[in-house]
Amino acid sequence: MTFTKFACGCILLLISACLFIPNRQLIVTASTIFKDIAQASGASKYSPIELNPYASTVENASFSPDGRFIITGFDNGTARIWDKSGNLITELKAGENKVKSAFFSPNSKFIVTSSNRTKIWDTSGKKLVELKGYNPSISPDCKFIVTTFLGATLWDTSGKLLVEFKEDKDNPVMSASFSPDSKLIITALRNGIVRVWDTNGKLITEFTADRNLLKSAVFSPNGKLIFTTSFGTSRVWDILGKLLAELKGRHLSIQSANFSPDSKLIVTTSLNNSDFFNRNAQVWDTSGKEIAELKGHEGDVTGANFSPDGKRIVTVSNDGTARIWDTNGKMLLTLKGHQGNVSKASFSPDGQLVITASDDGTSRLWDANAKQLATLNLGEKIAISPKAEADRLRDLQFYSPNCALAFDPWQKALKLYQQISDKENQAVILEKLGNAHYCIGYYTSAIQSYTQATAIAQKFNYPQLQANNLSNLGNVYNTLADYETAINKYNEALKLLPKDNSPSKAKILQGRGNSYNSQSKYREAIQDYLQALAIDEVIKNTSGVAENKVNLASIYLASGDTNKATQYYKEALDIKPMEALSGLGNVYWTLGEINKAIDLYQQSLAKAQQQENKEGEGNALNSLGFTLYKSDRLTEAEQYLRPAIAIWENLRIVLDDGNKISIFEKQTRTYRLLQEVLIAQNKITEALEVSESGRARAFIELLSKRLSPNQTEQLKVPVLNTEQMKQVAKNENATLVQYSIITDEFKVGGKLQTQDSELYIWVIKPTGEIKFYPIDLKPLWQQQNTSLRNKVDQTRQSIVKDVSLTSRSNNITLTPGDRVKLNDDEPDWEAWQVVSVDIKNGKITIRLPSWEAEKPAIERPIIDVVKKIGINSFVANAKNLQLQELYQLLIQPIADILPKEETARVIFIPQDALFLVPFPALQDSSGQYLIDKHTILTAPSIQILESTHKLRQKVPGSAKDILIVGNPTMPKVSKNPRESPQQLGALPGSEKEALAIASFWKTQALIGNQATKKAVLQKLPLAKIIHLATHGLLDDIRGLGSSIVFAPEGQDNGLLTAEDILKLYTALQGSTLSAELVVLSACDTGQGRLTGDGVIGLSRSIIAAGVPSVIVSLWSIPDAPTAELMTEFYENFRKNPDKATALRQAMLTTKKKHPNPVEWAAFTLIGESE
Repeated sequence: MTFTKFACGCILLLISACLFIPNRQLIVTASTIFKDIAQASGASKYSPIELNPYASTVENASFSPDGRFIITGFDNGTARIWDKSGNLITELKAGENKVKSAFFSPNSKFIVTSSNRTKIWDTSGKKLVELKGYNPSISPDCKFIVTTFLGATLWDTSGKLLVEFKEDKDNPVMSASFSPDSKLIITALRNGIVRVWDTNGKLITEFTADRNLLKSAVFSPNGKLIFTTSFGTSRVWDILGKLLAELKGRHLSIQSANFSPDSKLIVTTSLNNSDFFNRNAQVWDTSGKEIAELKGHEGDVTGANFSPDGKRIVTVSNDGTARIWDTNGKMLLTLKGHQGNVSKASFSPDGQLVITASDDGTSRLWDANAKQLATLNLGEKIAISPKAEADRLRDLQFYSPNCALAFDPWQKALKLYQQISDKENQAVILEKLGNAHYCIGYYTSAIQSYTQATAIAQKFNYPQLQANNLSNLGNVYNTLADYETAINKYNEALKLLPKDNSPSKAKILQGRGNSYNSQSKYREAIQDYLQALAIDEVIKNTSGVAENKVNLASIYLASGDTNKATQYYKEALDIKPMEALSGLGNVYWTLGEINKAIDLYQQSLAKAQQQENKEGEGNALNSLGFTLYKSDRLTEAEQYLRPAIAIWENLRIVLDDGNKISIFEKQTRTYRLLQEVLIAQNKITEALEVSESGRARAFIELLSKRLSPNQTEQLKVPVLNTEQMKQVAKNENATLVQYSIITDEFKVGGKLQTQDSELYIWVIKPTGEIKFYPIDLKPLWQQQNTSLRNKVDQTRQSIVKDVSLTSRSNNITLTPGDRVKLNDDEPDWEAWQVVSVDIKNGKITIRLPSWEAEKPAIERPIIDVVKKIGINSFVANAKNLQLQELYQLLIQPIADILPKEETARVIFIPQDALFLVPFPALQDSSGQYLIDKHTILTAPSIQILESTHKLRQKVPGSAKDILIVGNPTMPKVSKNPRESPQQLGALPGSEKEALAIASFWKTQALIGNQATKKAVLQKLPLAKIIHLATHGLLDDIRGLGSSIVFAPEGQDNGLLTAEDILKLYTALQGSTLSAELVVLSACDTGQGRLTGDGVIGLSRSIIAAGVPSVIVSLWSIPDAPTAELMTEFYENFRKNPDKATALRQAMLTTKKKHPNPVEWAAFTLIGESE
């Protein structure tokens, strides 16, 4: 075979064989070097036709950095992903032209291909981003990518354009790549200029490397050197552009060059003086000294790469082989088997395997002994067993922000595992699906997946999988602020683990520590964090170490130890930058360095946005808003807080009702803070709108499902604006009073604590007039060592405290309202009146009825009581200090603007502990009760009022029945999980009440054994009025466990819970209740779990089931006055179907005979009056 140099215009063709075809103007050539031949200028009849014996050429092949996969790029525009066994996993349509490069990101989480465009893919083959430009390079931290097209362009890996390095079209950028620390970018221009930039586009240095055509410039692996190649010279420079060495010898031009991993050696391939590739590769040190020449190939050497340990080199040649050498030039192995030129070869990350690429259409995988392990052929088809296919899909990796892409392949894997009954992998893939749901904030779906995985793992005895998923459930409940449930899950998980330390144990301890931390149980939290930290340090889990240090830092900061907090946050910066930056911002805020704090919060925000971490972004925005507010930069604070609220609302969209409630607990701080910012700017009505948007959102969305059949309308219910709130007041013909409790951070004892700050009150009249009243709450804890919540509790205790307390000295039973004599009283002194009884501490609070309201009550030991002279001796308008103090806080500031007519409605919109306020019983300074002046209702929010108004219009007129239940046969119930079930006491008074009301309505009541849950549920949908006189059980932990008691039957315990009602009557296509009124004449039916969404209990579930009006009780009520009050209520209601007026008249009538508020003030009407 003869080699000939044939010149055609300015194009050189290197030809290894040539044949003229007789009588035809055709020439056939064979080339071993250049396959892409350009058309000669002005000679169209010489346009080449390429004859390739193989279907396609493999242009490149390499391993993923984690060593699990191989990627190959072909000249037909496709790239393929393979496992190490040679199984084809997926194919990528990279472009229309040949794939110039295809490689995994340094973290193995995504793939980059370059053809006619640059594209980024996930590992399943899903295209994520398409970028303009070629020759892509990814930063080692995987945050940036740079491409070239005339100039260079810097992008983030989500495809966002960051910086353009523009250059003249006659002087384009030939290469662009990153420094090892990802902070710098180096570009090589055709005119020989090298430029170094930072990632913000700032030019750091510039130097001229060559006057000839510059081909590339790259950093050494240690980042201390720069290597440039051009047509004629190759040089080594320091980072500032100082020439250190030039690679000189008999070679005209270096074609490829690669550093050893330790940056001490360079291996090159080059053209010789005849314009052909040299048959040998060369090894140099960085001083320019040639160390060795790798001789032995029988054809031209076109590429060379070091092994990961830098001790071996693999070269490729058009002789059809790849060869492995040591760095001294000794040939170690020859890899034979390809049928064409070998164009690329590289080692696996562990150095044990080599992958080669050839124009014979294959890539081949070799072991360390040159044994061929697999042939990766373009003709390979994906045809594997269900198990292998499921395993392949299971092993695909998806990371934020691309977690949603996991659902399709992992759901397919789950179906395959179910088909082949692989229980263990069913649990594994369900856990992974749960992780994907959790990643994107689909917390309900995550809980479902983890719960299914837990059940399978438990049933088929996979304790580690069971523990993992219990821990995952704990993490979700932590996110949802349901800390007690989270702790229970973590405890269950820990019981399943062996005694020795393990990564799982560290993870679970950390999660439980988070739960304790969020509950301010710092001692328990520190204990768990330190134990988890010790394990993570031993097993070298850097991420876990950083997380535990962030958590410990937050506790030390809360405890006032800023030095220790700063130390831990800084130690976690590299691994957990978003969290650590936010924590450091909190430290500097505590130290009063506001500008530094703001800068750190902004850095944390940038990290969160870069990671697409929505919760982190919302937290950073909230921190910025808080800090700017405290700095009196109100407009800026508002600009940060409004997008934070938008994030919270979007996160809640995909949750179910229970989890919306939980997560809202964490988010209410932003709503309260924005109210403060707006009030400080005198934006009164805008603050009202935010106050409304920050309450009962999950409840409102539940009702929207009831009111709207359109699924899209239920995703995000718009918040009422001020004009719509005015319309609600007009429609209800009522004065609306909305309360908002504002908390803030204060230094108490040198430590930051969250305390009550102000109470905001808005009054909206039916005329549309709006008034605003801010009330200072700080004196409660600053001067009285109490809080608004404690005030409410004390007030309730003053009228409803347990009456069965006995004086140890004389067997006297005391009840609030009793008149007593003490052991040191004079005979002619006025008798004391009992205000409250403290069972736990053996104390009573007493006062003289003749005292002025302002004079405080006194506390005495119970044993000082020697005589009781009046039993429950409340008289009309007897003064109660606690009721008066609460009146002063809640009512006195707005008393003048409330309607003067007794029959005019006032609807209170409470918040938090104010839901438990007995508004009818609040007393002014003269002892007059609020019910004497006003007709009172309550509602969780103004928008709930709007919804109940619509519900009332939807209640079908066909419902005629009256359902009355009284004193069912009582079941045995365990009020505490650790106690055995006890028989609930019978309610003979409730039976009399039910019979009297049934007689009034001329119907039959369900009594005793008749009153089963099944019987009641059958009658509920047909009833117009529902009256239930039975026990109510309070669940103030979950709320949804609150229940109404009916007669047990078979396996049914007779308890109808709030959760049961939700499930039975709130499904979109489910049944609904037709009642216009439900009365829960039972103990504590108005209570439940207090949340940012209101009281989670029975009343909420019943309204969500379609009932516009519910009457509930706030405490346990004696039978006799209850029966009288309810009979009086129905008598009034039949005469005038205004429920609020009827209830008020019933209270006033009952109060005359039973003056103690415990007997008449417990009931409250929620929702519609008419």
